[in-house]
Amino acid sequence: MQRVVYPGLVLVALGTILALIIFRGADEESAALGAWTFDRAEVRVDVIPADRAADVAIDYTLEWTGDGTSTPGPVDVALLGLPEATVAEVIANGDVIVLWPASGSRRVAAIPAPPLAADGSAGLAIRYRVPGAVDVDGSSAVLRAPLLTGPSPRQDADGFHLGVHVPTGWRSNDAFPSGLRPDADGVLRASLAVVPAYVRMDARTDDEWEPGLPLVLDLVTILILGSFAFAGWRHLSRVVEARA
Repeated sequence: MQRVVYPGLVLVALGTILALIIFRGADEESAALGAWTFDRAEVRVDVIPADRAADVAIDYTLEWTGDGTSTPGPVDVALLGLPEATVAEVIANGDVIVLWPASGSRRVAAIPAPPLAADGSAGLAIRYRVPGAVDVDGSSAVLRAPLLTGPSPRQDADGFHLGVHVPTGWRSNDAFPSGLRPDADGVLRASLAVVPAYVRMDARTDDEWEPGLPLVLDLVTILILGSFAFAGWRHLSRVVEARA
């Protein structure tokens, strides 16, 4: 039987292999030139009920991982788009940064490279307001604030440190990140390895406590496990009685 060779398929295969080689080489070259990582990210969220808004301040301590001969490139950042809380303008080191697209679930930007210090580190100060981030209904309030995310943390990074400043008398009943806890000054704080995409909080404005969803889920889980444990104990007791 004579084997049929289709020239078109051969060309497609060769083109695919060549493209993979080129893209892989470009990725290796990019990695060799360097990249931005962060050592520490300090985030402050100020809740402003009168304006139904939140002011966000993010201070990154960045590090350029180049070989000493490469020029630092722009800092790529992204912002989660929330329908009820859309950021209109972002200020980075005093300059207005345009996010693209103007609206949507994910908006991105490339911030010009900040100047490097002698040790290879650089500071990046991000400031923006989130209109519609705060919704107060009687004694109940909800905070939704997207956080501008940027480079990945380096391996031994100091991490992400968040402080949410709420008005006096507010009590958080449920929050994300889940580690948010009030300190002695009433500021809700959390420390994580990475920067979360947003902050969310359900709160009471009259300092009253009410159970949040995590607590309800924990109680349901305990109840289910307790039921299984009781059923197992009853079964074991019957087996022991039967053998006695």
